[in-house]
Amino acid sequence: MEGGGGNLEAAIELRLNVEKQMRLAGEVAETKKAVTEILQLCFEAKAWKTLNDQIVLLSKRRGQLKQAVTAMVQQAMQYIDQTPDLETKIELIKTLNSEAEKHLSEMVVSKSLVAKIDRPMGVVCFQTTKDSNDILNLWATNLEKLLDLVEKSCHQIHKETMVHKAALRG
Repeated sequence: MEGGGGNLEAAIELRLNVEKQMRLAGEVAETKKAVTEILQLCFEAKAWKTLNDQIVLLSKRRGQLKQAVTAMVQQAMQYIDQTPDLETKIELIKTLNSEAEKHLSEMVVSKSLVAKIDRPMGVVCFQTTKDSNDILNLWATNLEKLLDLVEKSCHQIHKETMVHKAALRG
């Protein structure tokens, strides 16, 4: 039943038009409702590829409201356990992961939050924002520790050199 035929496409197209009107009008609640209805239609029709395509399409729309993307990802997450097979589940998770990462990256770039994303490990580390004075103090402390280690190393090298010279004389 993948694809759902013309009725699904027509119903999605109708809701896409509503979503566009609401998004451009800045109607958060109505935009969220429209995007979740689109996903619900795909889910009910078991049109998994269409569901993934709509998630990507809706999140890429110009001026898309962050609240709508959040609602869409949350809605689609409920469908993960109801996918028919492992391949479909993996594709849905990949799509959601990609969209969530884009959303998170935008928030980091806009300085809404502070986080480091380690893509190879699949880990996001959230941090508190630091005052510039705190950062400078931390750097000064680290520099002081580094200089102390350099001084100790130089002392050890000098000591070894003296011992080596004494051994050569004796």
